[in-house]
Amino acid sequence: MGEYDSAQYFYDRMLSSNSELVSAIGGKVRVELKRKHDADARKYAMKAYSIDSTNSSSLEAMSLVCYFDNRNAESKRYLSDLKRLHPNDSVISSRTEDIIEGKTIYR
Repeated sequence: MGEYDSAQYFYDRMLSSNSELVSAIGGKVRVELKRKHDADARKYAMKAYSIDSTNSSSLEAMSLVCYFDNRNAESKRYLSDLKRLHPNDSVISSRTEDIIEGKTIYR
């Protein structure tokens, strides 16, 4: 089993216990973006966002999906919402910001 398949397996196991676990859905988004499966990532991001539009994982997912879909203004809006709603969660906002500003090569 490859690294990405293994990650998806564990996210799926978490989701089998709670299908609305936004952090696990967000994890699936990041894996699918790494794989360049943007349509799947978009589907998962929209699901996470529909479950909880204020969750840091759903906002990160939407920001990254928009970024890789060349919708930079939307991507930055989701990042701004992430920072505003979760000012103490610097890990996720910094990671996301570094990707959309080109400081970190994600794929």
